[in-house]
Amino acid sequence: MRAMALLQGDPAEWRVVLDKRIWKDAEMKWVFLMLAFPLLLMGALIHAAADSSEVPPGHQNDLPLTFDIQAERLPGGDVKFVAKVMENKGSQAQFVQFPTEYVTTLGTYTIVDYTKRASGPHGILRSEHGETLRELDSKREGNVITCVFTVTKEELENPNLVFSFYVPAPHRMPGGSFFFARLRKFLKP
Repeated sequence: MRAMALLQGDPAEWRVVLDKRIWKDAEMKWVFLMLAFPLLLMGALIHAAADSSEVPPGHQNDLPLTFDIQAERLPGGDVKFVAKVMENKGSQAQFVQFPTEYVTTLGTYTIVDYTKRASGPHGILRSEHGETLRELDSKREGNVITCVFTVTKEELENPNLVFSFYVPAPHRMPGGSFFFARLRKFLKP
């Protein structure tokens, strides 16, 4: 009975929640768990809400940012990359303002697709794992961020080697936007 009054919003019954005797009442424990579970689930989803987007070669994409990545082979097999990040004026998915906080890194990013092995409608369909090898220096001029870095011939043997650009969520909220470009795709034959 108390649970129904609580759910219907009877203010007199809300005071019972503060009473320690409530924990002896199994019905009230159930109501508390029913109210707490969605909040915990929502917090977990927000924490895992960092969007990851692969940057394709070329300039045509629907990302909120445009990535211009050029590669130049150096003597000895190493490759110099120049990555420019700009606002994508033609995209429907735009940031409220061009990012002022960001992190540029060189790392690996692996996506394992379990679609064919997933059991039932709630099976895990894919997992993503990233590892930072090193942070990269960048320079910002207006709404263009430029990052120049060199990758060794040995590092390029890894097909999961990526240039990544991370924009944290505003106001220290969890999540953010994570963009990655598989560097081997940007090499000229």
